[in-house]
Amino acid sequence: MYFKMTNEEDVRETAQKILAYCGSHKNKIGATVLSLEGILGAGKTTLTKDIAICIGVTDTVTSPTFVIRKEYQAYHPQFEHFFHCDVYRFESPDELKAIQWSDMLQMKDTLIVVEWGNIIKQYLPPFAFRVIITIEKEERIVEFIDPHTRKDDSVTIV
Repeated sequence: MYFKMTNEEDVRETAQKILAYCGSHKNKIGATVLSLEGILGAGKTTLTKDIAICIGVTDTVTSPTFVIRKEYQAYHPQFEHFFHCDVYRFESPDELKAIQWSDMLQMKDTLIVVEWGNIIKQYLPPFAFRVIITIEKEERIVEFIDPHTRKDDSVTIV
C-alpha cells in the first residue's frame, strides 16, 4: 500500500492510517514493531512524531539518534507504551542489549518505531511492519508493508 505526503496534513493522515492498521493488527503476545526506512531527510522522524501524537503521547518527541531509544507514555486504546528508536549509529548487537531490545519486544500494548530499521533487519521480529519512504520531486512516497500478507497481496487501509 502506498501513500503520498506533500504537506503536514498528509503526514498526519498517513500516521493515522498506519496507526489504525497497526492497532487492528497488533501483536497479541508482545510489542508491535514498525520499521521505518529511507534516506537522510526522507521524513522518518517527522512521521514518527505524528504517530506519537496520534497515539496520545503528550511529551515532545525528539530524535533519539545519540541515545538510540526514548520511551513515552501513550494514551491510546491499543497502546500504553511508545518506544522511539533510531539505530542509524548502530554498530554492534551489544547496543541492542544496552537498550533492552528483547525486553521491549515482549511488552504487550506497546508500539516500537525503529528509524533505520533496515540496519538491524536481522534483529527485527518477523512480524515487524515496514514503512519505506522515498523522495520523488517534492513528494514523499510511503510504502507500507504488512509482513502477514504476501508481497503480491494488497493491503487496504480505509
